[in-house]
Amino acid sequence: MKSTKITLTLILLLAVPCSFAAPSQSGQLVTDAELKSQPEPKAPTLLALKQGQTLAIKERRGGWYAADVDTTGGWVRMLHVRMIGDIESHASSSAKSLTQVRRGDSTIATGIRGLSEQQLKQAKENLPELKRLDRWSANDKEAAQFAKEGRLPAAKKGGK
Repeated sequence: MKSTKITLTLILLLAVPCSFAAPSQSGQLVTDAELKSQPEPKAPTLLALKQGQTLAIKERRGGWYAADVDTTGGWVRMLHVRMIGDIESHASSSAKSLTQVRRGDSTIATGIRGLSEQQLKQAKENLPELKRLDRWSANDKEAAQFAKEGRLPAAKKGGK
């Protein structure tokens, strides 16, 4: 009886992670890019990819996507890829996305991933939203106090 319970528990534990595995998703390059052997800028380049090329996205690690291009698998910077269809909303709600951030990842993804050059040229400012950002700015005194508390070295104004 005990061994049946243990076996059933092990089967359930092994089956649960499998149910969260996301299928391959499609992406399209918004700029020319390189398919790398590892999710690192200095990793060897496997293929030179062209804008508009489609890829099968398998997973995300930091600012990189693991992707298959034809028969070659590798890593592409997230900033070069626009997801095709309503994939990102599915990915963000899946339990798998909860496991993507790990201690030790040194890459932080920011910016405008997925926007084409034309979309960027047609973008319009949103002054009310920009004004809201002012709430998060620090004056010189606050910045100095933060640096002191964090034991950060002094930097010259202007970055020189």
